[in-house]
Amino acid sequence: RRDCGDIYRVVKRCCMRLPMIKRFENEALSKSMPVLTVCTMMGTVYVSFVCVYMPAVGLGVLSATSLVFHTSLSLAACAYHQSVVTEPGMIPDEWRGEQVDGRPLGVPQVQQGYQPVETKRKTGTWRYCRKE
Repeated sequence: RRDCGDIYRVVKRCCMRLPMIKRFENEALSKSMPVLTVCTMMGTVYVSFVCVYMPAVGLGVLSATSLVFHTSLSLAACAYHQSVVTEPGMIPDEWRGEQVDGRPLGVPQVQQGYQPVETKRKTGTWRYCRKE
C-alpha cells in the first residue's frame, strides 16, 4: 500500500519532465504569470462553451459546432505551448547590417532623427533584440 508521500514523489518526478515545467524551473513566479493568465482565459472559454452554451442551445458533444470548437481550442493550446517552451535562439551574424549615419540599414530617416528603442549599455550600439 502506498501512502501520500509515495504518490507525491511519483507525480513530482513525472511533472518535472514536462517542457512547460522545465521552462520555468529556475525562474521567479512572476515570469509564469502571463502563461497562467492565458491558460485561465482559455479554460474560461472552454467551460463557458461546454457548460453554458452547448446545453442552452442543445448541441451534442459530437455536433459539427462542438467538434470545430474543440479542434480549434486544442490547436490553439498546442501552438501556445510550443511558443512558450521553444527557445527563440539568436540573431545570425549575417543578418546584422552595417550602420549608416548611426542607424541600422532599413531604418528610414525622419525629421527629428531616429531614436532607438534601446541601445546596449556597454557599447552604446543598437540593440536588435534581448537575445544579443
